[in-house]
Amino acid sequence: MKAWILSVCLAVLVVSLSGRLLGQGTFELKLERVKESERAFLSVQSAMFLSSGEKPEHVKKVPPELTEGTLWFSDDALGKTLTFLVDIKDDSILLYPDRDLDGNLAEEEPIEGSKPEVPAQETFPGEPRFDREEDKVARLDFGFVDFNFRHAKPEKRTSLSVTGQLYEGQKHITLYVSSPYIRAGVAELGGERYKIGLLDSLANGRYDEVMNDPGEHTFDFMMLDRNRNGRFDLWPDRWEIHPLGLMIYVDGMYYSVKAARDGSKITLKKASPETGKITVSDPGTALAVLHNLRWMVLGGPGKEWNVATGQYIGVNAALGKVDDSGVEWRLCTLERVPEYLMEFQIERGTDFKVGLGRPLKLKTDLQQRWQQRYIELYLVGKTGEKYSAVAIRDGEQVPPPKFKIVDRSGKTLREGTFSCDYIGRCWWSVELPEGFEGEFRVDVHPELGPFE
Repeated sequence: MKAWILSVCLAVLVVSLSGRLLGQGTFELKLERVKESERAFLSVQSAMFLSSGEKPEHVKKVPPELTEGTLWFSDDALGKTLTFLVDIKDDSILLYPDRDLDGNLAEEEPIEGSKPEVPAQETFPGEPRFDREEDKVARLDFGFVDFNFRHAKPEKRTSLSVTGQLYEGQKHITLYVSSPYIRAGVAELGGERYKIGLLDSLANGRYDEVMNDPGEHTFDFMMLDRNRNGRFDLWPDRWEIHPLGLMIYVDGMYYSVKAARDGSKITLKKASPETGKITVSDPGTALAVLHNLRWMVLGGPGKEWNVATGQYIGVNAALGKVDDSGVEWRLCTLERVPEYLMEFQIERGTDFKVGLGRPLKLKTDLQQRWQQRYIELYLVGKTGEKYSAVAIRDGEQVPPPKFKIVDRSGKTLREGTFSCDYIGRCWWSVELPEGFEGEFRVDVHPELGPFE
């Protein structure tokens, strides 16, 4: 079984200023390989391989001296049937890839998986990790694996990135396989130069597949360096990588989008749709929406945006503010937008009010799941929307906040640091002194920059 993973977090992709202007609104995109340090970017086009305890029928030979912790993975990606064998030993995890697709894994040199020193993604994304053995998850990295076959278009796509998740209590692994190539160049829009790119999300050699149904991952991705900082920011507040659509909105202007099937160029032309107006209460607000079921990012420096008429479905929101040093800070929502933004209509000449943002209040909630209690930390906006208490400063998440647990007399019971995931959800699993009963408070001062 195979599934496709969509993620918009945790990494940035730096690309060169390659890309010659081919003509008005048409821009050349060159094939580029993602650097080792940028591989988290590939999570948006990963094929997920689920394990099986049974050897596939097409496998002829297996490596000698395998342990009982053997898992098989076989599924289609890049137009080929890829097969992997993973052997979970006491002191190592070995990956045997069938590099030449001949079913003989006995001849393959194994790759030992490493565990990067980064927080593992939770078993249930966005929820705290717990002490149960079956819930503990670790990331695995097997690096780039070179295969002895050629993909039709583009050629020489023989190197694949292989990562995984190890569910330690269950001795179970899920593999993620992706092609480390994108198309990238430079576009000139409104007198400004933007890095731009395409991602073959379906790994089928095509780059022109547009989102038509948000519920089905049958589309490719477009990247646009909206803040022109030299990279594609993947934090959930920025949306510089998003599903390919027929139109984009950049600094108050609309552009139609047409990507070449092979990804060699992209054409952007000014568009003049019928418009209505959105007025936001907090300058720096940005909205990720589906406009007529196609992805779009709305935002701008002021409080008023002229936007295309039609039906909108709100997905996420973010707040932006620049500090006295000229550094940009962002806060992004943790949940879907408020109910009035989940579905709304923009008609010609109308003014739709969006009241997100300040004043912001810091909140701590005591939650319980199974037998585990934990404290959740977040910010609440003026309409009740929840924001992460971990700000994004200049494209990087600030460190998780430290805290003190204090009783009514002012005595400090515990000190520590909140655990925060890549989305920005923060929690602390409650551990109070044995025998303690009574009320306590949480003293915490997150780094919020100009939002404080």
